[in-house]
Amino acid sequence: MLENDQPQSHHRFGMPFLYLSIFLLAMTGLYAKLIPLDAVSIIQLRGVVAAAGLALFGIFRKRSLRLGDLKSYLGVYALGILLGIH
Repeated sequence: MLENDQPQSHHRFGMPFLYLSIFLLAMTGLYAKLIPLDAVSIIQLRGVVAAAGLALFGIFRKRSLRLGDLKSYLGVYALGILLGIH
């Protein structure tokens, strides 16, 4: 066992975030009904908000958003293509 209670601390703080994310995901259908936009506009807005959130997260964490090598870039693009097909 570890000397301090870090695993329990992570569990204690992680569970409320997990429940919050489950609640928000369960409410997405209601949010879509309340927003007076077509499906393509909603998806585009979600993408823009997600990109802005990731950029802000990277800025506040002071980490670069660059990938290490060409193989990593190819993997990311391949996953993006699969997500787009989905």
